Amino acid sequence: AGCFWSPQEHFAKLPGVKEAVSGYCGDAKRKSPPSYASVSSGVTDFVEAVQISYDPSLITYEDLLKEFESVNDSAPNSKRQYKGVIFVQDEDEEEIAKNFVKPNVAVEPATKFWKAEGYHQNYWPKWKLRLPVFLLLLVGSGNPGELMPEVAQQAFFYLYLAALVAAVIERKIDNKVE
Repeated sequence: AGCFWSPQEHFAKLPGVKEAVSGYCGDAKRKSPPSYASVSSGVTDFVEAVQISYDPSLITYEDLLKEFESVNDSAPNSKRQYKGVIFVQDEDEEEIAKNFVKPNVAVEPATKFWKAEGYHQNYWPKWKLRLPVFLLLLVGSGNPGELMPEVAQQAFFYLYLAALVAAVIERKIDNKVE
């Protein structure tokens, strides 16, 4: 469905979805976890994917496929990493999925799913927390003194510093966990 960040956020919010995890799928030859760098460089056959755990009494497989179509932004000429692919577990899922495919979506047997690096998990919700700080940096002439009184400048500085430190710490933690 293109980049996995938006689909992960979209599916995680759906009633009946227990978990939506960003990761990589589609390279049956691979025996070890890929990195984002290897997937994006094109040396693997992986697709950015979202693994969804759901309660079928609250949301159906067909409903999930409809939601996939609503968030699929892959183009027919996208590189493999961003292709729209529905990975199916069995023949029943394959038959159902084939009724939903559009020309830019493939239906393929599921291969091992590899969870993406920690900084890719819940990416948009984390980014949205930092976004106001970065937007403030872009406002006006770029001189905070023209935009805010001194107290607000200090608060802004500490907020900006906290956002930067949080991002650095988050990445270090993710690297150690993986």
